[in-house]
Amino acid sequence: MDAMTWNGAGLRIPAGVRTLDKFRNWARSPGFPEHGRISFINGDLHIDMSPDELEHHNKVRGAICHTVITLNDEQDWGEFFLDGALVTNSAANLATVPDASLVKWETSASGKVRFVPRKDRAGEFIEIRGTPDWLLEAVSFSSLQKDTEELPLSYHRAGVPEFWLVDARGQEIDFRILVHRPRKYQKGKTRAGWHHSPLFGMWFRLVRHLNRQDRWTYKLEVKS
Repeated sequence: MDAMTWNGAGLRIPAGVRTLDKFRNWARSPGFPEHGRISFINGDLHIDMSPDELEHHNKVRGAICHTVITLNDEQDWGEFFLDGALVTNSAANLATVPDASLVKWETSASGKVRFVPRKDRAGEFIEIRGTPDWLLEAVSFSSLQKDTEELPLSYHRAGVPEFWLVDARGQEIDFRILVHRPRKYQKGKTRAGWHHSPLFGMWFRLVRHLNRQDRWTYKLEVKS
């Protein structure tokens, strides 16, 4: 690798990380940070080393993942991956770590997604390469522009069929199920606060209430 440089936050970055392939090499190397969110989006590095905000990010992600994991166990759609799984797509010039992702069995079988193995450990995989069927992003203050402007464009270029975008920072939850259309993502059908997922064939609603400590508790409700 090229000589190392330092950014203002003290994160050590290889000087030659200017292409997707070089970013992928760095991401699979021992020198890649184990914590934080580092993305390569259309030629730019996006680095967020801040910890999760608990009320409007961590809890939101947890509630959605709990429900979708349970449904996936029941319906056997495919393989579910939590925050931390690297997703890369050459057509979109993208490498990022979404809040969650799902790859359906038929997508894996078709070759649209390939799981890249570790070089040093048999049976372990370190990268989801291609086009997952579903991605989740919960907006935080530190990732607002990336989550709401840059990633939707990149996910659309990557051909991701369904992208859930959630912003719980305001007085009301902004929960969007975005469906891939030829020109851009469009919001799916809504009905009395419920949002339809064409991918899963179900309706979803994200709700919250204050718990006994006056902090938020979230729940993703579902109906057929």
